[in-house]
Amino acid sequence: RLQYPTGVTVWRDGILVCAAPEIIYAEDTNGDGQADRREVLYRGFHQGNPQHQVNSFVWGLDNWVHLAGADHGGTIESLKTGQQVSINGRDVRIRPDTGAIDPQTGWSQFGRTRDDWGHWFGTSSEDPILHFPLADQWLRRNPHLLPPACRVRVMQGDELAVYPISRVISHWEDYRPPETGQPHRFTSACGTIVYRDSLFGPEFCNNTFTSEPALNLIHRRVLKRHGIHFSSARPAGETHTEFLASTDPWFRPTSLRTGPDGGLWVADMYRQVIEHPDWIDDGDEQTLDLQAGSRRGRIYRVRPAQTACRPWPRLDEYSTEQLVAELASLNGWRRDRAQQMLIWQNDPAAIPPLQTMLTNNPSPLGRLHALCTLAGLHGLTAELLNPAMADRHAGVRRHAARLVETLQPVPESTLMALLSLVDDRDAMVQLECAYALGQMDDPRAGQALGQMALRHADDAYRLAAVVSSIRADNLDQVLASVFVGQAGQAPPGPLLRRLLSVAADMGDRTALVRVLARLSHTVDGQYATWQLSALAGVLDALERQNLSLAAFETSSTDAQLQQALKR
Repeated sequence: RLQYPTGVTVWRDGILVCAAPEIIYAEDTNGDGQADRREVLYRGFHQGNPQHQVNSFVWGLDNWVHLAGADHGGTIESLKTGQQVSINGRDVRIRPDTGAIDPQTGWSQFGRTRDDWGHWFGTSSEDPILHFPLADQWLRRNPHLLPPACRVRVMQGDELAVYPISRVISHWEDYRPPETGQPHRFTSACGTIVYRDSLFGPEFCNNTFTSEPALNLIHRRVLKRHGIHFSSARPAGETHTEFLASTDPWFRPTSLRTGPDGGLWVADMYRQVIEHPDWIDDGDEQTLDLQAGSRRGRIYRVRPAQTACRPWPRLDEYSTEQLVAELASLNGWRRDRAQQMLIWQNDPAAIPPLQTMLTNNPSPLGRLHALCTLAGLHGLTAELLNPAMADRHAGVRRHAARLVETLQPVPESTLMALLSLVDDRDAMVQLECAYALGQMDDPRAGQALGQMALRHADDAYRLAAVVSSIRADNLDQVLASVFVGQAGQAPPGPLLRRLLSVAADMGDRTALVRVLARLSHTVDGQYATWQLSALAGVLDALERQNLSLAAFETSSTDAQLQQALKR
């Protein structure tokens, strides 16, 4: 018996279920409506307050299933592989067929979601939209990287105001609900999604919807991307109202989905009491029916008043060619499910139409899903990937850069195509390019990373991607590129200090000696401020490792510099 499932999704012939401390696969093999097959796939997720338990299966463009790890984490074990990973402070992705598990940048309390282009978002009780701009699998390559915030608030200050129309019920002594009709702030934001269809009209493109069960409403925002980051705004006509609000104080929307028909599907838990007993005054807890409404939950489908929802597709009856065609659907659910089913079927006959879609389809989303599905079917070649890195849409170029590592060895033509993205006009493409360069062994990749470090020295996020790609065998190339790229000018002091600190943390004696030699040049026997700043970074890093500068003293390093360092 499942005590408290917090997420369900279709998987092959059955379903996956989040039910802390486990994720299970359940299947009805004889058609009696009961799951007679039950297999625990993962275990170790924190148990406790239900709003803080693992939840929300979401299919990713990377062909993994992503989940919100909530905020209590845990050490998770894969029963198929025996692998154990800590997801403390992070979300997680899984591959149920193989048992693979991988921590992801997060955390999200209840609800992890992405937009059409693979930008990931989460939520917490007081933060309806959190953006996760950096990818954990790349950041952890370099243990000496101190990245900027990986969990960025999209809404702040007055943007957090909401307008309930109900009589808000609270059973917590310290909580002061708003008077009826008065604005309030989020207190139980959850289930945020990006709407991924066109049924509601173009003004709903890049819209988010957030459940607010304590205040009996659903909040809508318009997302806007600015380089790597996002902002959001209330849509026109909803400056002091909500997309959906109820006068019924038992209306408790918790989960939202873009349906395959284009409608917005809403799960209403419908309860009198929304608080966990830990947050209810002990006296009230004795008199309240904490289960009131437990058998009255319902699902709503919201659609435009004058527009009918689209027919419901039976993708399980589609041929391989029809599934490929669905990758260009206007509906995000249908694109995702078609990609998922093509991966499951693993049919070689899908490769030719996928290749045609990638190269010729007018829909950038169709080209994107074809690219990602080919990667899942191991059908990508340099002849396909190289043009994708020059696609007219930045979203396709970004994921093409991400997938360069699937070609081993990486052909010269593919490396050149990747290097062309160093100066791409889109910041997210540059970010992905920086990650990908860290997987290349060619010296030109290290040089390109140095160029990117110089150009984006003031951008903490692109610089973090660059530093995540620094390794012992490309560090010297990165540093040399920083010096050469300045054409005789002083490199930015903070940047050089950071790179030298990484070099010292890595214990790369060769790179440090060469850089210290470059730093030895003085003007009238005096060192510039940027030189001293860089040297201070070296000393700080050596001190962290309890190392002496004596190990780096060499005849190739100017004697004056040695004295300056010792002082």
